[in-house]
Order: sequence, then C-alpha cells, then structure tokens
Amino acid sequence: MKGLEDLLLFGKVISTALLIAGYIFLGYWIGRWFFSRGYPDTVIIWCTLLGAIIGLWQGWLYLKQIWRKNKRKR
Repeated sequence: MKGLEDLLLFGKVISTALLIAGYIFLGYWIGRWFFSRGYPDTVIIWCTLLGAIIGLWQGWLYLKQIWRKNKRKR
C-alpha cells in the first residue's frame, strides 16, 4: 500500500511541474501578444518571468498542502 501512496505523491509532484510549465507558457504567450501589439521585445521576457513566479508560487502552495497531509498520516 505504501508503494501506491508514493506513486500517487509522485504523480502530484509531476502535475505540479506541469502547472508551473503552463504558467510559464501562458506568460510567454501573453508577452508575444503584447509584442505583436507594438510593445518592446523585453515584454516577452518580463511576462515569461512573471508567469514563472506565479507558477512557482502556486506550485509551492499546492505541494505544501500535500506535505502537510502526508506528515499527518505518518
């Protein structure tokens, strides 16, 4: 049973990584949209960086919640 729980935890960590990657991609996409509207090309970098920061923050909140639940079980 412990192996199954570990596998589920691993799946949650992988999904968190995909969440972060999604925020980075969204930041890049929004930056490209601003760039196509005439903003300087540095807006792509700043939007991507903002997406990474938001994604890491959301991922941390999610993983912290998982770790707390896992600690209580053991």
